[in-house]
Amino acid sequence: MRRNPSRHTLSRRTLLRGATAAGAVSLAVPMLEAMLDHSGEAYADGSEIPQRFGFWWWGSGKRPQTWREDQVLAPLVQPDISSAVSILRGLRIPVHNRAGHYMGMRMMESGSANNDDWNDNVLPNVAEVAAQHLGKETPIKMVEMGVSRSGWKGSKLRGDKYDARALWDNLFEGYEISTDPIAKAERKARGQALDAVLDDAASLKKRLGERDRTRIDEHLEHVHAIQKRLDGFDLGTCSLPPRPGTLEDYQPQSEPLQERARLMHDILVVALACDITRVFRYDFTRFQAGTVFWMLGTQAGHHDLTHGATSAEQSQVNDNLLFTMEELAYFVRRLGETPMGAGSLLDHMGMLATSELGDSKRHTCQDMPCLVIGRGGDLKGGVRHQYDNEESTSRVHLTLLKTLGCDVDGFGMTGQEPDAYEGKNVRASQVLPELLA
Repeated sequence: MRRNPSRHTLSRRTLLRGATAAGAVSLAVPMLEAMLDHSGEAYADGSEIPQRFGFWWWGSGKRPQTWREDQVLAPLVQPDISSAVSILRGLRIPVHNRAGHYMGMRMMESGSANNDDWNDNVLPNVAEVAAQHLGKETPIKMVEMGVSRSGWKGSKLRGDKYDARALWDNLFEGYEISTDPIAKAERKARGQALDAVLDDAASLKKRLGERDRTRIDEHLEHVHAIQKRLDGFDLGTCSLPPRPGTLEDYQPQSEPLQERARLMHDILVVALACDITRVFRYDFTRFQAGTVFWMLGTQAGHHDLTHGATSAEQSQVNDNLLFTMEELAYFVRRLGETPMGAGSLLDHMGMLATSELGDSKRHTCQDMPCLVIGRGGDLKGGVRHQYDNEESTSRVHLTLLKTLGCDVDGFGMTGQEPDAYEGKNVRASQVLPELLA
């Protein structure tokens, strides 16, 4: 991408502004050519295009028998996205050969576990570490969101993290939506917020080249399309106040998994493109996933199915995992379609998609599911590598953090932390060279 030299240079902090009766409104804009240098690899002021970090989670691990590119991983190896997806095999949690969901979750989140209560991390999780380094300059340091609310008590995401409308309000609106209990009034206020910035958008477009003008139009259309989906899609939290902050008011037999997942993904892509946040945690299903994939013809929870003795139950587990990977592939594809500098968002980010068990039925902590997505920093995309079950999963976290520019010297507990599990030193201090470009 090359910026038209005849056009004005634009600040990368440019906002569209307006006003409504409810207050001032500001809306971030995506990266435009006018913000970049002539190579498209840095901003016009010489600063580097920032990196993004993501942690994408699903619960209850995988089945080793079908963790293959011609089976449940098939959605992620399609030609348009395969070069951005690295599949790592044979990495282990360096604590036990077998462990429960708690241990697996905490180790995959933070490289640490508590000696007395496996429900707690000893150290911050990897997204929190990334946010300390990459989130200093953004309006929101880190964003957390989830899709399925069915799971075990160990999940720490609050109920509002599953509410797409609350996420929208938090990320995109420059003022608080009125607490008027009538949902129609909320929709009207939200619509006015977008209308209010149109004049400023029209003024800005006069200073831009043709491709930037098109980008602004596409951005506003995309934001408006998400808004319309929010207005028309009942998540069970949008009709009457107060906005639910607990998990008791959902129906596990009919969670709108795909609709909510794609809506959350679309909102997140805009937030990343507009530099509202650079770090996210996304829980598709909670750890020990009790999610019912009812749209696939089952009424049983996913976790119960993983321990099922029949071939029909194990076949359903495969179907559930395939559905999960399809939603991850949707997100990867949206990231790849979103321009950023001379490439796309995938060229300026790294994401770990993972779960808590290497074998969901046997509760093993070997051959953990590790998918590394993106080509940000020094990260190589499209890697396929088999390790020998001696290397620690924490080396993946460390590699991502360091290649994206985080100033860290290791990842995981040293055993010296208060309550560190059995005083074990499982800290990773070396990156995985196979992931480096």
